[in-house]
Amino acid sequence: MFKRSVTGLALGIITFFALLYSIWSATLLLIIILVFSSREWIQHVAKREGSFASKNFLFITLFFTFFILFKLINGKTQEDHFDLQKINAIILFILSIYGASIITQRNWSFCQSWYSGIFYICFPILIGFSYLNQNFEQHRWIILGLIIINWCNDVFAYFTGSLIGKHPLAPAISPKKTIEGAAGGLIAAILAAWLVNQYLFTLKFNISTIVILGGAIWFAGTLGDLYESKLKRIIGIKDSGQLLPGHGGFLDRFDSFFFIIPTGIFVLSI
Repeated sequence: MFKRSVTGLALGIITFFALLYSIWSATLLLIIILVFSSREWIQHVAKREGSFASKNFLFITLFFTFFILFKLINGKTQEDHFDLQKINAIILFILSIYGASIITQRNWSFCQSWYSGIFYICFPILIGFSYLNQNFEQHRWIILGLIIINWCNDVFAYFTGSLIGKHPLAPAISPKKTIEGAAGGLIAAILAAWLVNQYLFTLKFNISTIVILGGAIWFAGTLGDLYESKLKRIIGIKDSGQLLPGHGGFLDRFDSFFFIIPTGIFVLSI
């Protein structure tokens, strides 16, 4: 628990300053998450399907990395806003398929294939970057706010579940998660959404949007966590890596991040 807390605090501080300092530092943070998460995806998922799948995903990761750098160097354009909306809607639809596989308890091959990582890892990072690049001064606070909401969901779900949790949420995937814990996480996420709207966002949203945002981040974050847990059970591993003491690997730490970024941007853009 001590290692997990120290690592979590360090990651929080790094994320805070990277997101707020400049578009370059924020982009570097996103690229680090992309590269190390993709490395673990190749190691545990793509390699199961052979060297062809591994090389393909490596090439795709490099393509997304250089595309993001190219867009950063060349600045933002008027068309970025419209492209982002379309891409985000498509990615949310695909991620909803991953969520449906969890809810219906189906082992759809699409959700476990090497190329599903393109939609799970690569596109959410691209969406996050594009959103920041549109209006860094405003959107950096929103991305930080989405992370804080999800963090509150995680923390309060854990402690609520530990204190009063009795009914498993998804026993076949993550036995320690409980319905009571999820309810505590939902309340915390909605309260956190209200607080970040009051004190963090430079662009204010109405209360109905904020309640929907809190609920959507709670739902997306929970599904993202369960999706990665299910993959690990299928593959037969406990952690995706060892780079983050107390957390495991990058996929272990950022599993819900890939779901909440497109979800939060979508809710605040409609």
